[in-house]
Amino acid sequence: MSQTEHIGDGSIQKLSEAVAAFAPKKVFLATGKGSYAASGAQARVEKATAQCEVLHYTDFGALTLQEDIDKGVAAYAAFNPDLVLVVGGGHVMDAAKAIKRPERKKRGRIKTVD
Repeated sequence: MSQTEHIGDGSIQKLSEAVAAFAPKKVFLATGKGSYAASGAQARVEKATAQCEVLHYTDFGALTLQEDIDKGVAAYAAFNPDLVLVVGGGHVMDAAKAIKRPERKKRGRIKTVD
């Protein structure tokens, strides 16, 4: 799974095009609990992913605990998405990166020092 970031003002306007470029069947969507709908992003994401099976994951808070990450890793692995879509601020992005990290490590994309 290659990685592309669209961050900042105007990035949501690129969403449909970006999702279409990946042609995913399954999307792991990580968002904040309230900000996702309040920001107006929800309608655009639903439109961009209308042809996809979506797992909307919000089971973490502003102070993400290891148990939250562990639950996310299990959900991610069971769902096996083609695309990870993250909508939100820093804690949402950090949680999503932590959730996806074991998969990246398994594929040799992350090296660790023991």
